[in-house]
Amino acid sequence: QYVKNKDIKQIERYAKEQNIEEPKLLKAYESLTVFTSAQIKATCNVLQSTILNIWATDAIRRDDKDKFEKIREYILNHLHLPLTVEFLCKKFFIGKQQLYSLFRQNNNELTLKQYILEKKIEQAKKMLRTTDLHVTQIAEAVGFNDYNNFIQRFKRIVGISPLQYKIRERENIITDC
Repeated sequence: QYVKNKDIKQIERYAKEQNIEEPKLLKAYESLTVFTSAQIKATCNVLQSTILNIWATDAIRRDDKDKFEKIREYILNHLHLPLTVEFLCKKFFIGKQQLYSLFRQNNNELTLKQYILEKKIEQAKKMLRTTDLHVTQIAEAVGFNDYNNFIQRFKRIVGISPLQYKIRERENIITDC
């Protein structure tokens, strides 16, 4: 509790109106901290600034989340393209550090390159299971211009070559029937 300025006459009036012992009310009143109008205004300004800061920070986070979702969606729909950091920065008018930061914050600490590679391999696995395309065609469809690079990366992530994966998955389908 606080008071702007101590007005003893107001306390006397209030004590009479409320039928309160004036010395007790006066003692309680005397214990209150006195703030000047300038102090009260300054406190209000600090609170207002704090609220605006919280609001702005929340708005920036929402904007970052929206931007991340747009970039993520673009990547998923354009896996066939060479998705470089530079390309994505230009496409979404964003700096490299902000792009890297967005992916670390919103994607379980995966880097952008790891995320893109993971999505390309997931798409390749799906195509190996569901199409009759040759492995070289699938490599091109998920944005690998170098067939050998595709095989190496696929093998490192999945544990077997794309052709072995395709054969294994086809056998699993036959044995499940």
